[in-house]
Amino acid sequence: MRVQEIFEVLTDMGLVRSQMEFSRIWLGKSPRYYSSLLARQQQPSVGTLTGLLFRLRNMLNHTNDGETRSAISSLIQRLDSHVAVRSITSTASSVHDRQPGAATSH
Repeated sequence: MRVQEIFEVLTDMGLVRSQMEFSRIWLGKSPRYYSSLLARQQQPSVGTLTGLLFRLRNMLNHTNDGETRSAISSLIQRLDSHVAVRSITSTASSVHDRQPGAATSH
């Protein structure tokens, strides 16, 4: 799941009005963080996405509107799966790099 998709979903739900708001409130970063990611064609770290999941779950717990709850739940499920895959991939890469005989890049 790409950060652009998350931005679009939250914007469509009316929970985000600007890139700066998305950066600060949802990603917990500086106001220009999202635009910087786009310019560099990068994705947020697993830690940043985990913070976003926390904020989405908090919003879910404080929302009574059924349609909004459904949309947030769907986004949480998709993002949770994405973070799990990235976490496993990152961990596997780190373990491989530390094993004896693994090639080092110096």
